[in-house]
Amino acid sequence: MPTLQQMRDERVTLLQDATKVVDGAKTARRELTPTEQQQVTDLLAKVDKIDSQIKGKALADSVMRLGSAEDDPDHPNHGGHLFAERDAKELVTAVKSRSSYRAEVNVKAALTNTVLPTSGQGVEAGLYPNAFPLSTLFRSQEAPGPSIRYYRLGDATAGVVAEGGTKPDSSVTIQPVDLVLTKIATTVRFSDEFAEDAGFLLDYLERELTAAVVTKENAEVLATFNATSGVLTGTGAAGTVIDLLADAIAGQEALNGSSPSAVVVNPTVLATIRKAKASTGGDYFVDPLSGTVTTLHGVRVVSTPATAAGTAWVVNGAGVVIYRKGGITAEIGTNADDWITNSRTMRVEERFATAVVRPSMLTKVTLT
Repeated sequence: MPTLQQMRDERVTLLQDATKVVDGAKTARRELTPTEQQQVTDLLAKVDKIDSQIKGKALADSVMRLGSAEDDPDHPNHGGHLFAERDAKELVTAVKSRSSYRAEVNVKAALTNTVLPTSGQGVEAGLYPNAFPLSTLFRSQEAPGPSIRYYRLGDATAGVVAEGGTKPDSSVTIQPVDLVLTKIATTVRFSDEFAEDAGFLLDYLERELTAAVVTKENAEVLATFNATSGVLTGTGAAGTVIDLLADAIAGQEALNGSSPSAVVVNPTVLATIRKAKASTGGDYFVDPLSGTVTTLHGVRVVSTPATAAGTAWVVNGAGVVIYRKGGITAEIGTNADDWITNSRTMRVEERFATAVVRPSMLTKVTLT
């Protein structure tokens, strides 16, 4: 197995190769060709894989070094980071002394202005391998306390007024809404022997628990959408899903004056979109050999099993605010009889709430 330094050197080389491709297009003052886009995507995928390998090997090395000279945080070979670089020293201390450990987990997806992942593709390495966090589609704000009051505004109208004429009322509605933060949490118990014999798996436990929290968060976000009055709706046959979504996108653009941010679909709906053909036995509308992210009518598609079967949501990021009290936290400590059974408990949790400030920026499309 290559050393950490060899893996880091390979990572640098891959990033340099990707940069050369992008710089070449910039120099020529053009967009990346499909071949170049695929080349950059493949290189970055290799970088993500190496990052995961580095993280696992560094943690395994740190467990093997416990109690040795290299266990000193100032030692040049010191490493092993379960959650973040700054937490390395605390992790080693916690494992040795059986004390509590707490860290913030970064849950932001690695998004750009032009790429939106589907089902975890392109999401930050090491986190939620099977769950794309829908919350990253919307604005995020820090919650001031355990509850929030926000205001839901209706549409305003205006008219032409002659000199000296009476100005019309805007007819805008203002509805206060009180929202209580929701806590999502999960735990796992592991033995000291597990930590000693397979310490590298602690990292995977943290990833799995984080994935579970994000998956439940997705379900809560969509449950809030379903419970909100004033959301736009559309219904039609599954075979016409592409046309139905075109109408939903156009409806939002006509009503709100801006294009939606994403189309959120159940994986079965995405499969229907991918298999759609111009005619029986004709060409696919979506190129099945393309490595690019699926889009419909210029709007990106996100697939998540949190969406009900036969359902698609057309969403505008400006219509929803995600309130959080801190981020997702991961903690290791003792619980109940952990001390006398040589066990530890890992806990991952968060507090958040979904505020739909503009219901008309959400459209629920139901397929029959």
